[in-house]
Amino acid sequence: MKQWTALLLGLFLSFSATAQTDVTQFKLNNGLTVVLKPDHRSQSATLQVWYKVGSSYEPPGLGGISHLLEHLLFQGTKNHSADDFAKIMQSVGAESNAMTSDDFTMYHETLLKKNLSTAFRLEADRMQNVVFNQKIFEKERQVVMEERRLRTDDQPIASTYELFKATAQVAHPYHNPVVGWMSDLKKMSMQQAEMWYTDWYVPSNAILVVSGDLKADEVKTLAEKYFGSIPSGHVPDHSFQLNPPTKGIKKIVVNAPANLPWLILGYNVPVYKTAENKKDAYALQVLSSVLSSGENSMFVRDLVRKQHLVGGADIDYSIAQRLNGLFTIMASPLSGIKLETVKQALFDEIKYLQSNKLSNKELRRAQRQLLASDTYQKDSQFYLAFELGRALVVNIPLEWVDGWVANIKAVTPADIQRVAKKYLIDNRLTVGELHPIPGKIPENTVESLEGVKSVH
Repeated sequence: MKQWTALLLGLFLSFSATAQTDVTQFKLNNGLTVVLKPDHRSQSATLQVWYKVGSSYEPPGLGGISHLLEHLLFQGTKNHSADDFAKIMQSVGAESNAMTSDDFTMYHETLLKKNLSTAFRLEADRMQNVVFNQKIFEKERQVVMEERRLRTDDQPIASTYELFKATAQVAHPYHNPVVGWMSDLKKMSMQQAEMWYTDWYVPSNAILVVSGDLKADEVKTLAEKYFGSIPSGHVPDHSFQLNPPTKGIKKIVVNAPANLPWLILGYNVPVYKTAENKKDAYALQVLSSVLSSGENSMFVRDLVRKQHLVGGADIDYSIAQRLNGLFTIMASPLSGIKLETVKQALFDEIKYLQSNKLSNKELRRAQRQLLASDTYQKDSQFYLAFELGRALVVNIPLEWVDGWVANIKAVTPADIQRVAKKYLIDNRLTVGELHPIPGKIPENTVESLEGVKSVH
């Protein structure tokens, strides 16, 4: 499926919203959650169907089955062939795609409001009528394996990130890559994929989000007509392990042909759902902006402009996950700069925040950066729906979305210092290093996670 890279990395990092008083939410009798976010700016509409299943739900031996199933849902149902689906969508001018992540699988269409019933009809059809064919299954399995080769195995940074993530979250559902381990993909069967579909693709495990120039009764009528008769289904019990407490720094080193070395530091941290003190999650999100968002962030000011160590340093922190996550810092030294020098410089920035309170000016800059990013993203109808589904799919109520702006504004310099001292410590740290060695570098190699780290 289409790769959502820069867009979704931005969404995950600054997932937020202003007041949602105009949002309507209800449930059908079969358990399907339906949400409408009105958007009166155009005659288009976006439909998203979210399923509470992704790579973090997968047991050992089935790594990547959620992503593979996403591929299979474009290959036909009892009522429509794969060609039919594509032709129908093309005939109504729809943009249609899907994505899989740790926490969810989501299918979406954007089209003219007058054709919205077509998207409802086709999504309801593939919620219950997918046909499993051995020849098609084998073809898509090979497609996913090739995707893994091109986007992970042949990408030194992506393969380093994958091993880093598995090391940082060793006994944790986020241990598995979304695309799956090659050893699991090689032995995966059509029967396993069909069972995964039967277990998880049911109304009681799904959320339907619509954004457009629509009224609640219009959406309810469509939802009842196309989804109302589908049996509720029974979602399997899902238990999982969590990381045991660590007692020191974990580290991995990858030696591979590459143009430049690369460094990633990751701290195990809570997210909104798991934080005992909910302010910690908001403070961590603002902290990510303090360090790396904008030309006046600490990393750009100190490491790029003053010390000339790196071309840039990025941070990834998602506040809206169902389980504890990672606060990751990624950087690649400029030519002639040692990896150890960059690592120490990053640690020095963290130590500064632990020992000193930010000025109010620096804090306000970081907060404005987050709020501006959210405002910009609201130009996208897709994002208006996405931010609501992203909350609900990890069991965060929409009231949380309402309060995000106020909670970001409420973060203080003392909060930033507190979370830096509490979470950015050695006992929570995993270090990943890519060391270039001689050898042939693949032609499609990229020099950052941009384009290779994303939902699939």
